[in-house]
Formats: sequence, structure tokens, C-alpha cells
Amino acid sequence: MSNVIYVVMVEDLHTDPVAHLFSTEERAMQFARTYLAGCGDISPYDEENENQLTDNMKRAGWLFYACYSGEGDCLWVLRSEVDADV
Repeated sequence: MSNVIYVVMVEDLHTDPVAHLFSTEERAMQFARTYLAGCGDISPYDEENENQLTDNMKRAGWLFYACYSGEGDCLWVLRSEVDADV
């Protein structure tokens, strides 16, 4: 049996990518939305069209994607498994 986790990846031009791990999709999505709300000063982020997933992203298992700056700063949420069988 494997354990499901939810990962919020934050990729900022000025720092290394950071992974934030959560036990539920709801907690991961709340973190993502709270993070985006804190980016208001630099953000062209559009809440009405917040989930910017492409078909390829969906096929890769991503649940959410948002770019929040003109420099390509972004975050995404994906479902993953701990100790998944290869």
C-alpha cells in the first residue's frame, strides 16, 4: 500500500524551486491560494482564470498551475505517492 501526498512546487526566478508537502488536496490548494494572495504586488495573476493547466499538465497529474509574475514565477500542485512501486 502506498501513501498519497500532495506537493506544491514553487518556482521563483530568484530562488531554487521549493516543494511543500501536504496530507490532503484541500490543504495543498489552500496553501497555493494563500501563497498567490501574498504575491499581489508583483502579480499579473488572474483569479477568475486561476487554474492555467494545459492538457499536457493534466496528463502529467498536475491538479493546479498558476504563473504569478511577468518573470515566469509560478507554482503548481500535484498528487504523488510515497514509496511508489516503480
